[in-house]
Amino acid sequence: VLVRLGLLPCTQGRLEEEVTLTHNLSNHYECRWVTMHSQQSRCVFLPAGLTLRWPAAHGEGRLIARDQELAHYLLNEGFVALRYVDAHGQPTEQYPANPNGAPFGIAGLTDRSGRVLGMMPHPDRAYLPTHMPDWRQVKLERGELPEDGDGMVVFREMVRVAKAEG
Repeated sequence: VLVRLGLLPCTQGRLEEEVTLTHNLSNHYECRWVTMHSQQSRCVFLPAGLTLRWPAAHGEGRLIARDQELAHYLLNEGFVALRYVDAHGQPTEQYPANPNGAPFGIAGLTDRSGRVLGMMPHPDRAYLPTHMPDWRQVKLERGELPEDGDGMVVFREMVRVAKAEG
């Protein structure tokens, strides 16, 4: 909805559809855990440098910019907040680490203000430590679970920003 309304990425400050979401390159619905890296970006809700694991669940999740120039602009000007990464932590377009084949591994965008964030994976399905796929192993190794799952960072940052601006 954010893309179709022109709210994301809204690079020029006017509502127009600059990117689209289309069918996954696999040509089917994908449902699995993916690993992403948060980028240095305009986004006020995602600190840069985090490695996050969230579940992805979509059939039309491949984000395509209207042209290559815009895709590079999004990367270089801080509109890309999240990218799918491979086992070595490098951004990837390769399946299955990138479940939809999005160019440059783009998994999440923000707008010019940094206060609108859209992403394909679902942080809302990974906010508790017991939501994480390896929670039992983590508990055995550490003796306890962390306070949060990987998805909670977005929600905690939203609250922090709202309080600071309140």
